[in-house]
Amino acid sequence: MTKPSTGETTQQTFLQMTNPKPPPELLGAPPGTIPNLVNPVNQTEFFIVLHSICLVIITLGLAMRLYTRKFIVKRLKVDDYLCVFAYLLTVAGTGVNLLATLEGNGTHIWDLDWEGDQLKRIFRASQFTQTALDFL
Repeated sequence: MTKPSTGETTQQTFLQMTNPKPPPELLGAPPGTIPNLVNPVNQTEFFIVLHSICLVIITLGLAMRLYTRKFIVKRLKVDDYLCVFAYLLTVAGTGVNLLATLEGNGTHIWDLDWEGDQLKRIFRASQFTQTALDFL
Protein backbone atom coordinates (compact mmCIF):
# COMPACT_ATOMS: atom_id res chain seq x y z
CA MET A 1 0.00 0.00 0.00
CA THR A 2 1.48 3.32 -1.05
CA LYS A 3 1.23 6.46 0.94
CA PRO A 4 -0.53 9.29 -0.94
CA SER A 5 1.57 12.27 -1.83
CA THR A 6 1.18 15.53 0.08
CA GLY A 7 -0.60 17.11 -2.89
CA GLU A 8 -3.26 14.39 -2.97
CA THR A 9 -3.82 14.63 0.78
CA THR A 10 -4.19 18.40 0.59
CA GLN A 11 -6.60 18.13 -2.32
CA GLN A 12 -8.68 15.49 -0.54
CA THR A 13 -8.78 17.61 2.61
CA PHE A 14 -9.84 20.64 0.58
CA LEU A 15 -12.62 18.68 -1.12
CA GLN A 16 -13.85 17.39 2.22
CA MET A 17 -13.91 20.91 3.66
CA THR A 18 -15.73 22.43 0.69
CA ASN A 19 -18.29 19.65 0.31
CA PRO A 20 -21.59 20.87 1.79
CA LYS A 21 -22.74 17.32 2.45
CA PRO A 22 -21.59 15.92 5.82
CA PRO A 23 -20.09 12.44 6.09
CA PRO A 24 -22.58 9.56 5.86
CA GLU A 25 -22.19 8.64 9.53
CA LEU A 26 -23.64 12.04 10.47
CA LEU A 27 -26.57 11.75 8.08
CA GLY A 28 -27.96 8.48 9.30
CA ALA A 29 -30.83 8.23 11.72
CA PRO A 30 -30.19 6.80 15.19
CA PRO A 31 -30.82 3.07 15.60
CA GLY A 32 -34.53 2.32 15.61
CA THR A 33 -35.46 5.60 13.90
CA ILE A 34 -36.85 5.67 10.38
CA PRO A 35 -36.10 8.85 8.37
CA ASN A 36 -39.20 10.73 7.22
CA LEU A 37 -38.44 12.86 4.17
CA VAL A 38 -42.09 13.43 3.21
CA ASN A 39 -43.54 15.01 6.36
CA PRO A 40 -40.78 15.21 8.99
CA VAL A 41 -41.35 16.08 12.61
CA ASN A 42 -40.14 19.62 13.27
CA GLN A 43 -40.42 22.44 15.78
CA THR A 44 -41.88 25.06 13.43
CA GLU A 45 -44.94 25.86 15.55
CA PHE A 46 -42.84 26.20 18.71
CA PHE A 47 -40.38 28.56 16.98
CA ILE A 48 -43.16 30.73 15.57
CA VAL A 49 -44.86 31.02 18.97
CA LEU A 50 -41.56 31.69 20.74
CA HIS A 51 -40.48 34.40 18.29
CA SER A 52 -43.93 36.00 18.36
CA ILE A 53 -43.99 36.18 22.16
CA CYS A 54 -40.47 37.63 22.28
CA LEU A 55 -41.31 40.23 19.62
CA VAL A 56 -44.41 41.32 21.53
CA ILE A 57 -42.40 41.67 24.76
CA ILE A 58 -39.59 43.72 23.22
CA THR A 59 -42.06 45.86 21.25
CA LEU A 60 -43.95 46.70 24.44
CA GLY A 61 -40.71 47.40 26.29
CA LEU A 62 -39.44 49.72 23.57
CA ALA A 63 -42.81 51.45 23.29
CA MET A 64 -42.90 52.10 27.05
CA ARG A 65 -39.35 53.42 27.01
CA LEU A 66 -39.95 55.75 24.07
CA TYR A 67 -43.27 56.96 25.50
CA THR A 68 -41.61 57.75 28.83
CA ARG A 69 -38.70 59.56 27.22
CA LYS A 70 -40.79 61.48 24.69
CA PHE A 71 -43.84 62.50 26.73
CA ILE A 72 -42.76 62.39 30.38
CA VAL A 73 -39.06 63.28 30.28
CA LYS A 74 -39.67 65.20 27.00
CA ARG A 75 -36.26 64.39 25.63
CA LEU A 76 -34.89 61.56 23.51
CA LYS A 77 -31.19 60.77 23.85
CA VAL A 78 -28.69 58.83 21.78
CA ASP A 79 -29.35 55.62 23.69
CA ASP A 80 -33.02 55.77 22.67
CA TYR A 81 -32.07 55.92 18.99
CA LEU A 82 -29.65 53.04 19.51
CA CYS A 83 -32.47 51.05 21.11
CA VAL A 84 -34.62 51.67 18.03
CA PHE A 85 -31.74 50.57 15.78
CA ALA A 86 -31.22 47.41 17.87
CA TYR A 87 -34.97 46.76 17.72
CA LEU A 88 -34.95 46.97 13.92
CA LEU A 89 -32.00 44.56 13.73
CA THR A 90 -33.81 42.19 16.07
CA VAL A 91 -36.97 42.28 13.98
CA ALA A 92 -34.94 41.64 10.81
CA GLY A 93 -33.04 38.78 12.43
CA THR A 94 -36.24 37.27 13.76
CA GLY A 95 -37.78 37.46 10.30
CA VAL A 96 -34.81 35.64 8.79
CA ASN A 97 -34.94 32.99 11.52
CA LEU A 98 -38.64 32.46 10.91
CA LEU A 99 -38.03 32.10 7.17
CA ALA A 100 -35.29 29.56 7.88
CA THR A 101 -37.67 27.71 10.19
CA LEU A 102 -40.32 27.57 7.48
CA GLU A 103 -37.67 26.19 5.09
CA GLY A 104 -36.74 23.34 7.42
CA ASN A 105 -34.61 24.70 10.25
CA GLY A 106 -35.60 22.81 13.39
CA THR A 107 -35.92 19.48 11.57
CA HIS A 108 -33.73 16.51 12.48
CA ILE A 109 -30.72 16.23 10.19
CA TRP A 110 -31.68 12.71 9.08
CA ASP A 111 -35.08 14.02 7.91
CA LEU A 112 -33.61 16.64 5.57
CA ASP A 113 -33.48 16.16 1.81
CA TRP A 114 -29.80 16.56 0.89
CA GLU A 115 -30.46 16.56 -2.84
CA GLY A 116 -32.97 19.45 -2.96
CA ASP A 117 -32.70 23.19 -2.37
CA GLN A 118 -33.85 23.05 1.26
CA LEU A 119 -30.36 23.10 2.74
CA LYS A 120 -29.24 25.89 0.44
CA ARG A 121 -32.09 28.08 1.70
CA ILE A 122 -31.30 27.25 5.34
CA PHE A 123 -27.63 28.05 4.71
CA ARG A 124 -28.46 31.42 3.11
CA ALA A 125 -30.74 32.31 6.02
CA SER A 126 -28.03 31.37 8.50
CA GLN A 127 -25.59 33.69 6.71
CA PHE A 128 -28.01 36.60 7.12
CA THR A 129 -28.44 35.70 10.78
CA GLN A 130 -24.67 35.63 11.28
CA THR A 131 -24.35 39.02 9.58
CA ALA A 132 -26.96 40.50 11.93
CA LEU A 133 -25.17 38.97 14.94
CA ASP A 134 -21.91 40.55 13.82
CA PHE A 135 -23.42 43.97 14.56
CA LEU A 136 -24.16 43.08 18.20
